[in-house]
Amino acid sequence: MTDLFFWLGTTGGFGILVLLALTSIAVVAFFGRDGQGERMWPRLIAPALAAVLLTLIVVLAVQNYATLLGVPAGSAAAWILPAGYALVFVIGLAWGSLLKARKPQLFAAIGLGAYAVTGQLAPSATETVS
Repeated sequence: MTDLFFWLGTTGGFGILVLLALTSIAVVAFFGRDGQGERMWPRLIAPALAAVLLTLIVVLAVQNYATLLGVPAGSAAAWILPAGYALVFVIGLAWGSLLKARKPQLFAAIGLGAYAVTGQLAPSATETVS
């Protein structure tokens, strides 16, 4: 039981590192298309630097995952646990591709939050603001 909590806690921390690295890459991609009036440092340089450094940390964590878990090198847990994130990533990409191909309206509404029902980025002109 102790190993289970330690291993899953370590794997959760690793997942946060992966999410931070991917978010930094997403910021660079988003502001690379549209600067939205931001200066170069906050929109491209800082996120790109963060992406490089966080990706380096993720690579080092994967290479030393057995040490992080406290298991012998080559242990199955040292590659199965981080590989779970890669598997979920691939499944998510496949699911997104499937939605885009088969249900383009549903795919277009992803990320619209409360406006996903209407498929609009803002309230319609007929809605009243209270």
